[in-house]
Amino acid sequence: MDTKGIAIMKKRSGFEARKLAVTVAVSVSLAAIIQAHWFSEGAGGRIYRWRQAVADRESMAVFSGTREEKEAGSSAQVQSRKAAVSEDEANEIYRENSEQLVLVNRENPLSPAYDAMLQQICGGRLEASSRLYGDLQAMFADAADVGHTFWIASAYRSREKQQELIDEEADALMAEGMSREEALDEIYRETMPVGCSEHETGLALDILVSGNMEMDQSQEESVGNRWLRENCQDYGFVLRYPEDKSSVTGVDYEPWHFRYVGKRAARFLKNHGLTLEEFYQLLEV
Repeated sequence: MDTKGIAIMKKRSGFEARKLAVTVAVSVSLAAIIQAHWFSEGAGGRIYRWRQAVADRESMAVFSGTREEKEAGSSAQVQSRKAAVSEDEANEIYRENSEQLVLVNRENPLSPAYDAMLQQICGGRLEASSRLYGDLQAMFADAADVGHTFWIASAYRSREKQQELIDEEADALMAEGMSREEALDEIYRETMPVGCSEHETGLALDILVSGNMEMDQSQEESVGNRWLRENCQDYGFVLRYPEDKSSVTGVDYEPWHFRYVGKRAARFLKNHGLTLEEFYQLLEV
């Protein structure tokens, strides 16, 4: 090794020696401090301080949590606040318009005393509630402006008429070999028993696209029906029996069946993805 190399090695050795000396000095100082505390506090103080340090660390761990835990907690709080707001608004909406928000299904038959407030529509061919008439006219007028026209196949239906329709359909199914019980089971998949039909309120309409008089799933494929489903809430209507809510409503998907509930209620149901049954779960009635 040359003279320059030897000088560098000596310099490095001196640096390492100073570094070691500093480390030893710091360690000695810390040991002295720890020893001083150890003897001055006594065993009880030492144990207390150790336990306190552990508790502090555990508290900090619980408080900080993982990012996922904090986000989950925050999300739960937000959902709780939203649920409270939704319940308050739902109850306010119901108090404003309870008559047009009446729930009618198999578990909730319509009271015979309910006043449907009927008036003629469709040139006297049908009757419906006067509660929906103005908004229905506005909806059809706006639809016509963008090229969509419709045919109302059914509106208000009395209990007598409901029973007549059920009997006719049952007779037809029994003629095909079904028992009356089997026929009624099949009918009640889409048709409500007497007293349990929304049509008796005058607030339910079966709306078909002009040019397609079939009351079946083909309605969904039409541009006009899509327009209704996307815009009906702005006129106070809702698609009463959505495709993904059959287990809630108890009725198979009916893309033609629209129910009037009023504009504010319709927008609330649409925005929250609720059926009328789910809306009632938010109420204090």
